[in-house]
Amino acid sequence: MLTQYIDWRSTLFVNLAFAVPAAAAAVVLLVNERPAIAPKLDLAGAATATSGLFALVYGFSNAETHGWGAPLTIGSLAAGAVLLVSFVLLQARGKHPLLPLRVVLDRDRGVHISPC
Repeated sequence: MLTQYIDWRSTLFVNLAFAVPAAAAAVVLLVNERPAIAPKLDLAGAATATSGLFALVYGFSNAETHGWGAPLTIGSLAAGAVLLVSFVLLQARGKHPLLPLRVVLDRDRGVHISPC
């Protein structure tokens, strides 16, 4: 109806019917509370996870152009695997992990493969 009777540009304003009440409710209901003790940042975990995923993506992208046997492909895929394994080890032993392993190990949140 909007495009037929008004203009197609009016469809861009449909989201305002949801966004304005949501923003008003957020201003009223959300409260900024600061904890007494600031949580520690897991910089080592963030660095290993980010660089490990980057190395994997770069390795797969490089395999498309240079082949699976190229030294850069093998090296970046191996580096990605080593970095991601070190990320898991850091998360298992860290006091303030970026991704607590109990989250992944929980059956409701982790990977659940259902039989076909």
